[in-house]
Order: sequence, then structure tokens, then C-alpha cells
Amino acid sequence: KKAGYRDEYLIHQLSRTNERADYASDEIFANFREVKGGELGTGALYRSSSPVNNEIARAAYADKFVSACGVKAVMNLADNDDMIRSYIAAEDFASPYYRSLFENGGIKALNLGVDFRADEFKAGIAEGLRFLASNPGPYLVHCNEGKDRAGFTSALLGALMGASYDELVKDYMETYINYYHVEEGSDQYN
Repeated sequence: KKAGYRDEYLIHQLSRTNERADYASDEIFANFREVKGGELGTGALYRSSSPVNNEIARAAYADKFVSACGVKAVMNLADNDDMIRSYIAAEDFASPYYRSLFENGGIKALNLGVDFRADEFKAGIAEGLRFLASNPGPYLVHCNEGKDRAGFTSALLGALMGASYDELVKDYMETYINYYHVEEGSDQYN
């Protein structure tokens, strides 16, 4: 149908800024929140943008919340150990809690892409889940922005803990509300 993709194209036009002043709170700016639903206990699992990679200016904010929540084990879906070391060595590094977790073996760096069906992704998620299961919580799952890989992994963990479809969608879409100011119930949201 002529122009059939136009509506889809317009719905997917999303933009965000990396300016803290454009967001209602530090938590929203860092895309930091507790993952809830099903039988997930309170204070057990969190997700966020990267608390170590400051490329989008959110690392120090996320690090502050990771520390405040007492996170003990982290599944880093975006980086490998060498990348983490390079962030720590950077001049603008401001994530001391994350550094302490890394230095004490509390970070599992998986360096995964966003092809959720790839064998590498499946193997990495399994490795990350084994790491979380063998370490005490609270836990954090993050990638760079905390939306795609962290969103998928949070949905997976929520589903395993009995979260409803509506709970999973609400948590996943919270990122689009936070980052892109998508309004709940709008065409973009739906």
C-alpha cells in the first residue's frame, strides 16, 4: 500500500538528550529503577543505563543509585573487562562504587550485541544468570542506555519470576517514557 510504512516511520521517530536538566529526576535521567513483578522481592533487582561508561553522561548518576541500593552483583551486558578498565582510566570517570564492585569480582562483563536470537547472546545470558545465581544480591542488569539488552534481560527475569505480560510491558516501556518522553497510551507507546 502506498505510504503504508509512513505511519510506522513517524511513530519510531524518537529523540533524547544527554542533558540532566531535560529530565524530571536523577533516577529518570539514569534510567535507574527497581524491576518489579511476579515474585520478585523488593530491593532484589535493578536496571539502569551504564554506571561506568560515561558516553551518554549518565554513569555517575547510575553509580550513585547502585551504591545507595547496595548492589552486590552486576550483569554488564555491553562491555568486556578491558572496556571497563578503559572507562575507569578515563579523565571523566566518576563511578567509585562500580570500580569497587569490579575490583572485587562483583561484575560479570558479557559484551553482548542486541541480536537476542544469536547463539552468542543466548550463551552470554546463561553465563550472566549463572553469575547472578552464584552471588548474593541485590543485583543490577545494565547495558549502555538500559533499554534494549537490559530491557530484554529484565523482562526475562521478570517472566521467570511470574510477572504478568502487562507488568513486563510496563517496565519495558518505562524507558521510552524516561528517555524519549513517549506518553503512555499514545500511538508511539502502543
